[in-house]
Amino acid sequence: MAGWEEVRWDWTEADSKKAYGDELEPFSGQYQNPGNLVRFYIKRRYIGGGEYSVLFPVGRGTGELSGVYVRPVRYPGGTAADFAALEKQMTAQYGRARNDDLDSVIGKRIRRVWTFPTTTIKLNFYNDGDLSIIYKPTREETLP
Repeated sequence: MAGWEEVRWDWTEADSKKAYGDELEPFSGQYQNPGNLVRFYIKRRYIGGGEYSVLFPVGRGTGELSGVYVRPVRYPGGTAADFAALEKQMTAQYGRARNDDLDSVIGKRIRRVWTFPTTTIKLNFYNDGDLSIIYKPTREETLP
């Protein structure tokens, strides 16, 4: 696995535009990560029975794709049932995940993690209804 769908981690925005063409739209929504910038996204994809947007953040310093961020079209949003449907689909596709749940004073997070040689996938659900799937280069996930 080298990324999400056909995505490669050394891609630039131009590579994403070439691969996804008219499916990419300008992004003007909220994305909180100071080291990355999102200018384009896929507005609507059907995954696990739900409607999700797919964001393509690039590093501000490198201009290369730094990950793929999948979140409900109605963001923030998502339910425990949405998480369960995604977990079932992803387990069938990738195998059993590692649990990385967290219960703290600021809330509860349910997370499943799949790690492959080039890509790490995190399925996240927070108690406030924030649901996401994050695909990142494994090399970045293993840095200190």
